[in-house]
Amino acid sequence: LMGHSFGGCTVLSVAAQRPDLVTAVVAHEPAVDWMPDSDRRALFPDHKMKNAETPYAGGTGGYEYAERDEEEKKEDGRTRSRSRSTAYGVAAPSPSSIHDVNMLFLYSDEWAKLGWGAFPQIKDMHERGALGPDGTSDVGVIQKAKHNEFSDTCMLTPIWLARATGLTGERNPHETAAEIGARTIDFLGATRERKRKENSVQ
Repeated sequence: LMGHSFGGCTVLSVAAQRPDLVTAVVAHEPAVDWMPDSDRRALFPDHKMKNAETPYAGGTGGYEYAERDEEEKKEDGRTRSRSRSTAYGVAAPSPSSIHDVNMLFLYSDEWAKLGWGAFPQIKDMHERGALGPDGTSDVGVIQKAKHNEFSDTCMLTPIWLARATGLTGERNPHETAAEIGARTIDFLGATRERKRKENSVQ
């Protein structure tokens, strides 16, 4: 699954709710704070954030609902497990997590400096080896780029106009698009290779 901005948080939410159906997630500058409470908690679970340099308390607006008690969470987990096992007629494995899915997070220099999209927390999780199932998950920053450069808007707009209106950074948007594409393809290739090796062992 792949998405940018609100699309990025949408694919992360899908992976949080049905990780058994997802092999990999590519999130280009995901608007993480717009994810539902339960999906943000799945992305930033307590046991992975315990030693975090930068804690996550729900993002810009915080969590809409207070943390539920343990009994409610256990019952919700049982309900989700049952729904996963029957949805779409697909038999799901016993409870899995979004962190069982390989993830690529790519940010612009603009968002990384502002700390948007939970960049500090995602970067910290990656550095601690707490992001995803193994060493395939990755976090990257596209230098001298802006949020809009992850879409084709900047490539369709004359550079002089895009720079004058703040749509693009210092680089040519065709260059940033090429870097974004290359890093995404590299990640998908590594994920595919890992999956191939897993299947050959089985």
